[in-house]
Amino acid sequence: MDEIVASLESLRRKLLNQESINKIIFENQISLETSVSQNVSVRPVLELPDKRDVINRLSILLDRIKLIQSSGDGIVYLFKDKAFESFVFCQSTGLQVSSDAKKRCFVGGLTSEAKEKRVQILLKLLPQILEFLRNDKSVTKRDLYYNHKELYGTQRVLDSMIEDIARLINVPRICLSVVATSKGLVAGDLSYVDCTGNLIDCSNTKEGILISSDVDSYSQIQTKGAKVILVVEKDAVFQRILADSVMDHIGHAIIITGKGYPDQGTRRLVRRLWDDLKLPVFALVDADPHGVEIFFTYKYGSMSMAKECKRLATPAMKCIGVHPSDFERLLVSKDSLLPLSPQDIRKITALESRPYIKDDNEWKNQISIMKRLGVKAEIEALVSISPKFLTEVYLPSKIRAKGWI
Repeated sequence: MDEIVASLESLRRKLLNQESINKIIFENQISLETSVSQNVSVRPVLELPDKRDVINRLSILLDRIKLIQSSGDGIVYLFKDKAFESFVFCQSTGLQVSSDAKKRCFVGGLTSEAKEKRVQILLKLLPQILEFLRNDKSVTKRDLYYNHKELYGTQRVLDSMIEDIARLINVPRICLSVVATSKGLVAGDLSYVDCTGNLIDCSNTKEGILISSDVDSYSQIQTKGAKVILVVEKDAVFQRILADSVMDHIGHAIIITGKGYPDQGTRRLVRRLWDDLKLPVFALVDADPHGVEIFFTYKYGSMSMAKECKRLATPAMKCIGVHPSDFERLLVSKDSLLPLSPQDIRKITALESRPYIKDDNEWKNQISIMKRLGVKAEIEALVSISPKFLTEVYLPSKIRAKGWI
């Protein structure tokens, strides 16, 4: 760790004091072949149920709901409780639904207006999903919501019901052909053939290529010489490092952003690239509670999507920064640091109870530093050191010195 600090501090001073930065850029050209370990174990990919099997399960569920509703006895369905006590955690697999997890029971019938509404939504959604599956089509959650906005009330209600349907028939949500609206972007040394048969060359983009919600349809995924995958939390930083020609300083790379909390398509692409290309994966996130949570969502998955962890989580991912320990070491301007809010404190408390942090001394130390200092920082805080410090000094030095967690 002392080597990292010394390297970063030396380069910071050079960048601030020298008339030309060309020498610094030259000195920071690095060979990722030797500086990053390629020893990554690839786990088996989750096999998805056959579409005919999914259609059969949905048809049976719909028939049973109609039968029970007509009898007036009410509808009962069970699903896993959304609490960390309902999940098991392993560093090599991420979050998984516990076999003995608590279950919550919701009873629908004519005795409760709220429960009856859930039944109505099920009766509306199931035929729609079946139709899309039979016609080999997909639909976004947003489109479904606006088709019957008055019934769902809010997007969150619809999202919750879709997750419930997937749990009821015991399949990953992607099997329902209901997808989230795409938002993630990818750029850099990567090419692939998309679902329409078009060859997509990500090296030709200046702003990023939109990541499809159907990443599993991608084929012929190739790179000419990428040595690392860099996942950036925010679009603004993603655009900045592309504009600053980040690959001139860290070498050939694949750059991805989920624009905040990542959608399934972005997480699936990161996982596929890790599986297919066998490249190390690094995350660049804000040094705040939400940045930490976003990193672990990529790395170990989320509770709501724990059933699809084998498809979406990338347990080999490392966090390259920004770390709370960087605040003092790099003399980040105090004007660039923000005080922790009450909401941040609550989020930190929740994070500290999660198994992947409780058992990780390095992350416990980082969170302890954040609490002790009482501040947080966005990635952009590094600009207070120098406008190009992030691209030309911080990232290449962190990779060269293996300064990740």
